[in-house]
Amino acid sequence: MIRLKALIFEGVESYITSDDEWNYSKIESTKNAADIAALIKYANGYFNDDEALAEAAFIAMTKSNIYDAVKAALGRDPYTYVKTFMSTYNMYHKQTIDASYKKIQANKTQANKKQTATSTTTSTGLSYGNPITDAFKNFIKKWENSKTYPPGGWKPDKQRWFPHKSPEGGNPTIAFGHKLTDREVASGRFKNGLTDEEALRLFEKDLRSAERTAKDLVPNYEKLPISTKQALINACYRGELGTEKSPKTLKLMRAGKWKKASVEYLDHEEYKDGGDNIRSRMQWNSKQFAKTPEGL
Repeated sequence: MIRLKALIFEGVESYITSDDEWNYSKIESTKNAADIAALIKYANGYFNDDEALAEAAFIAMTKSNIYDAVKAALGRDPYTYVKTFMSTYNMYHKQTIDASYKKIQANKTQANKKQTATSTTTSTGLSYGNPITDAFKNFIKKWENSKTYPPGGWKPDKQRWFPHKSPEGGNPTIAFGHKLTDREVASGRFKNGLTDEEALRLFEKDLRSAERTAKDLVPNYEKLPISTKQALINACYRGELGTEKSPKTLKLMRAGKWKKASVEYLDHEEYKDGGDNIRSRMQWNSKQFAKTPEGL
């Protein structure tokens, strides 16, 4: 008899018991998006499809952010995918996949409500609140990199991101615009690449770091509209905004002279010498600065 472990590729053997059965309780409690995606793949075609395995993987996706990470790792929508090889309305283990999916969607709706509740819109049409929304994250990611961009370091055969040459020179970049530090280069930290989940975690970390830089550079940051905060974060993420790189722009921002700041911001070497992608990105920032109420 062929044992289950002999049929499984490296990576998810830990979810198999000593009795050569799937450890459903362990699968249901995991938060590892890459593992969940792999398990869903195994469910398709494994002994004429293993619906109980797919169901356990869906139970593991209790939060919408985990579901989104699994979607990225799988390369397709998990719910749409499993519907191609099984009936999602049947109960195979504890509950139906449809039931799990409804819970995930409810969690997403609740998360969006909380995010909306932290924002307010004034008569000027400008919103105030948390700038790091899901839409803004996707906006930054699209500027930075994609799996369809050949020089971007994504290796489909390995399903991992690897360091690639930075257009601006210097140390390589990996995934969504993470510029490797000298220490990271010396240590070979990213020599084995990053999974989608790891790349997203690094992106979130870099995005929060850019926001901290924006707060340090512009003391009035918390009072600014969301669009202005996003433009500041965008500029800091790229690295063109700083006390040495753009002192005149910062002086105007700190004085609340945002229209002048929007013009001065584009009087920058990176804007003048950069490619269309950089120029378009900086133009977007400039427009947000120009809309900012004077005096803020």
